[in-house]
Amino acid sequence: MVEQEYKYLLSQTDFQHIHDTLSRSHQPTHILNFNYYYDTPDFLFKRFGYTIRIRQIGDKLTLEIKSPSQTSGYKRIREETSFPIDDLPQKLDLKNIITSLPFTFTQHPELLGLLVTERTTFYMETGVKVDLDQSSYLGMTDYELEIEYDSEKAYEADKWFDTLTGDLDMPANRKGKRSRFITRFKSLYGKG
Repeated sequence: MVEQEYKYLLSQTDFQHIHDTLSRSHQPTHILNFNYYYDTPDFLFKRFGYTIRIRQIGDKLTLEIKSPSQTSGYKRIREETSFPIDDLPQKLDLKNIITSLPFTFTQHPELLGLLVTERTTFYMETGVKVDLDQSSYLGMTDYELEIEYDSEKAYEADKWFDTLTGDLDMPANRKGKRSRFITRFKSLYGKG
């Protein structure tokens, strides 16, 4: 599956403002995601732009592997593969799951930790949805706007992005959740 989205880090105030604005005209849905991130001890997958996580929603676990993204400003396009799994392992054996990579890995990716996301979703129109994410991880909380869209709705997604962020200060941090998590992990544990 190809994932196309805008990602924009928000202040708590801007997050609440967008939430309140959208709630006036769109009915939100709410979900709690538990994201367990994996990488090798030397962060090999991160260095090559891959995200490996197990996402838990309710009692359902899904292994998700995201390839490096094509990024243009706040817009990202990336390939995502997902597999249902039965348990949450300490180490992942990916040899039979990922068959072609631009690098060789000799160590199994290990569980680094948990990022919990409280997601509020607004379905703006067919093929365009807005997610407001409050994520907590390793003693941090941050706020993010994501606009996911189908390829034929790129123009509409662009308009929604401009509408929702046009009067906001552009954040210096454009990192996604995995990058923010690993940056925080390294700062706490002195790795990498």
